[in-house]
Amino acid sequence: MNFAQILKNLFTGWLSVIVKTAIAIYMVPFLLSKLGQEGYGLIGLLIVIIGFSAVADLGLRKSLSRELTELVHRRDRSGAQELCSTALVLYLVIACLLSSVVILKAHSIVGFFKVGEEQAEAAVTLMSSFVPLSFIVSFIQPVFSAGLVAHNRFDWVNSCQAVFSILTSLGIFVVMGLFNYGLWGWSVMTLLGSLMTLVVFFYLNRKVEMGVVFDYRSFRFSRIKSLFRLGGYLYILELSRSFSERADPLIISGFFGPAGVALYMPASRISQVLRPFVLMLSNQMHPIATSQFVDDDTRQLQQTLLIGTKFTVLLGGFLCACLFMFAESFTSLWLGTVIGDDYQMVSMLIMGFSIIDFTGYCAGTQWPVLLGMARLKFLVCTQVISSIINIIFSIYIVGYTSIGIVGVLYSTVVIEFIRRPLMVWYTANVLDLKCVDYFLSSYLRSFLCSIVALFAAYWTQLFLSVDSYLCLIEVGFICALVWLATVWFVGLSKSERQYMRLLGIRLKQRFAQVSVSKT
Repeated sequence: MNFAQILKNLFTGWLSVIVKTAIAIYMVPFLLSKLGQEGYGLIGLLIVIIGFSAVADLGLRKSLSRELTELVHRRDRSGAQELCSTALVLYLVIACLLSSVVILKAHSIVGFFKVGEEQAEAAVTLMSSFVPLSFIVSFIQPVFSAGLVAHNRFDWVNSCQAVFSILTSLGIFVVMGLFNYGLWGWSVMTLLGSLMTLVVFFYLNRKVEMGVVFDYRSFRFSRIKSLFRLGGYLYILELSRSFSERADPLIISGFFGPAGVALYMPASRISQVLRPFVLMLSNQMHPIATSQFVDDDTRQLQQTLLIGTKFTVLLGGFLCACLFMFAESFTSLWLGTVIGDDYQMVSMLIMGFSIIDFTGYCAGTQWPVLLGMARLKFLVCTQVISSIINIIFSIYIVGYTSIGIVGVLYSTVVIEFIRRPLMVWYTANVLDLKCVDYFLSSYLRSFLCSIVALFAAYWTQLFLSVDSYLCLIEVGFICALVWLATVWFVGLSKSERQYMRLLGIRLKQRFAQVSVSKT
């Protein structure tokens, strides 16, 4: 396991998340002020529709990443080229078919989402142009990002995403803020940012040892079988996840229109940009887990699960505790002047997302380990069942009770509290671990640190008034200090503290060597 590369991936990943979070905090009120709730809600619906394109890829994206990682590990250059060329042809065919359907049904889709008359014409035009082009880019890009991920170059992927997020946001600010181009400016800049990212990914693939090289002559029907061998489970998993997660704004739009989506999207956006910060370690583990499985190294797979889960829950617990306790103060500062008292609804949604995200963080490295081992059947079954139940109850709660928009998260919270222990039990059995040992190693200390972080945020808010961003940063810093002290003395075992000290010494020596070489 290349710890230097893992640390580099973590650093660039966290930097990318910080950049995206800062952009989201600025862009959401900016877009709301320029487009209003109806216009911003329309953007949210377009993003959701583009996100649903993942449903149509038949699970091939994650399957490609996993299979390509195995071929790279085996140093099968011709096999990797055949796999990537075959996947790219399939993606282009699927993207073109999907784009044709959207173009033909644009009016019907806009009508279904109850878009107002003022926005209807623009919505149809964007549905017929922006969405199909975005489909094509979103299907091609994963082929080249998979080539980088297979070589564990998450640092390149993270850096590109951070840079082009900044450039795209600057472009949106210029065309909408200075030239007042509205929805058209947003769509052009967003699409241009995706295209630039694709071009750079294509270039970087030429830099790695076995990067993606497209050649139509390398297309092999036999490679389609290898993609669908795992892709079938991944397709069902992605289908259920997409309908469960992305159905929320569609359900809200069905009962409240785009204006309701405009209240949901800021909370969802905060969750989306912060989630990778916690899952950065977990997300880069599946190439490592795949290599360990290929080498039949069960002991290392167990360590990947236990250690990765522990540190994911430690970090996720702190972040979710702060989000839950400071949600109202943050949204008041963030959106209070733009949407008035509706900011309270956004704060309630953020609190709900913090609970849901914490249950997701408790999965730790279960997903990359099970993906690396190609053991996804149980995961898929539980996901499908929970997704169906979630959608049914969400429709009922939002549309037929007085709870309203925030009710879209209620069933998700309940289902995740039931499903997560089942996945802990299953993953432990797959890796020949005792559930008690799994809980004690990965969860007990992490849960204690999360509880301390929650109480620290609660008491800090009682004694300190949070009426500005500076005050919010101050209370967050105080909570972070309390949490770090708890992690050091409670969260980490004695051997882990010794390893951290040793790692700190090595990093210090490495920086000293770099400084000497530069001088």
